[in-house]
Amino acid sequence: AFYGSLAQRAAGAGFAVDVFACSLDQVGLHEMKVFAERTGGYVVMADSFSIHVFRDSFCRVFDCDDDGQLRLGFDAELEVFASRDVGCCGAIGGLSSLGKRGPCVAESEIGCGGTSRWAL
Repeated sequence: AFYGSLAQRAAGAGFAVDVFACSLDQVGLHEMKVFAERTGGYVVMADSFSIHVFRDSFCRVFDCDDDGQLRLGFDAELEVFASRDVGCCGAIGGLSSLGKRGPCVAESEIGCGGTSRWAL
């Protein structure tokens, strides 16, 4: 609940939260996972920062295209517009609700529902 509400605030402000965790002991990643998922961030966990899997994953996050630009998108929003006979039940994936109710919002919810606008 704590990280879920924090994720909602972060997504509303346009932040993406990445979690890079390395430990042989508990780091609370299961609880924090929702924080990264709902803000469109990355979650990478390994036993050590020096393991090649961690290093390769970390470097892949910052890959650039042929023009030298990061292959990342920031502060994107998705909004659904539909005719009055069609209802949007929700969205599934790395996003969070921006709480916009409207005539196209369906009564039943699938995934992140109850809205027609999401932060990606």
